[in-house]
Amino acid sequence: MLKKERQVFLRLFVWCFLVVSLTLSAVAPALADMGEKPSVTLKIINAPPGPYAAALFVKGEPHKEEELKRFSDQWEKLADGGLRHKVLQLEADGYRVAEHPGAGLFVYTTDDDYRYFQGAFKFTYYAPSTFKACVATADFSIISDNEITSSRYACKAIFDASTGELYEDLEAYEEADRKVWTRSLYFLMATLIVEGIFLLIFGLAHLRNFVIFLIMNVLTQAYLHYTVWAYRVDNGSGLGASIHWAGTELMILIIETLVYTITMKEKNGKRWKCFLYGIVANILSAFCSFLN
Repeated sequence: MLKKERQVFLRLFVWCFLVVSLTLSAVAPALADMGEKPSVTLKIINAPPGPYAAALFVKGEPHKEEELKRFSDQWEKLADGGLRHKVLQLEADGYRVAEHPGAGLFVYTTDDDYRYFQGAFKFTYYAPSTFKACVATADFSIISDNEITSSRYACKAIFDASTGELYEDLEAYEEADRKVWTRSLYFLMATLIVEGIFLLIFGLAHLRNFVIFLIMNVLTQAYLHYTVWAYRVDNGSGLGASIHWAGTELMILIIETLVYTITMKEKNGKRWKCFLYGIVANILSAFCSFLN
């Protein structure tokens, strides 16, 4: 009889897995240009007084004359066009101003409210991962002596305008990681509370069940938050990270429900309660984390 029950549970599992998988694939729209793109947040320290421009440089031949004219035409009517032109004069020694895919240059000024905030410039939409940086005013310009290669999808870098030193902001990375793990601990506690309450509601309040429940949640939550953190370091956030999270949650739901069904005890031997508990508890905890 036990073997027959396990076969029924296994078939139900496969059915649930297919239904959830098809549902996830149906609700996720596919667009050609969706999700977060590689970016660089460049913090300028010891900045020159007054308005200035900042730009990213990559290896390559300087722009040709006809290309420079095209940029000149684009910037001619801009109040900060002169600062942008100043940046182009720094192209030399095998480096050129980095370009957006399609059109435009990664050159911004302190007048760009959308790109500049409190001493930092935000270069978005496929910003280069290996680059130099520069700062230019009407009568001063400096380009970094070194180039860096970002270790993160969303790079945070610091450029010292007084020395020309460029480096990644490791303190900012550490602070962001601390927030992630603090948040992960919060979600672990919330999950234990939510799923623990339903352990009582389903009449599974047994020491053996509690130990199994505790071990499984500590292991699966640690795995979930580590993989989500690692994915965002390498690929950024956005829709891709959400789909990755949803897929990991689905896998955890299946594994936990299978373990609970096989190993937990119910006083009347009703295995379906253990199975249903695994489904309900995981869906609710996932839903709560999604809302937050």
